[in-house]
Amino acid sequence: MVCLNTGDVIEFTDDIIEERQKKLAQERGYEIIDHSMVLYVKPLQDK
Repeated sequence: MVCLNTGDVIEFTDDIIEERQKKLAQERGYEIIDHSMVLYVKPLQDK
C-alpha cells in the first residue's frame, strides 16, 4: 500500500489474495510468473 499523504509504503502479504490470483489465472489457462499489486490509500479521518 502507498499512503497518498506521506508516500509511506506499507507492505503486506495475504494468503487468501495470493490463492485467488493463482486460481483466476489457472481458470483462464495461465500460470502466474510474477505479479505486483499496489493499493493507494489515505488515512481514515476521525469524525
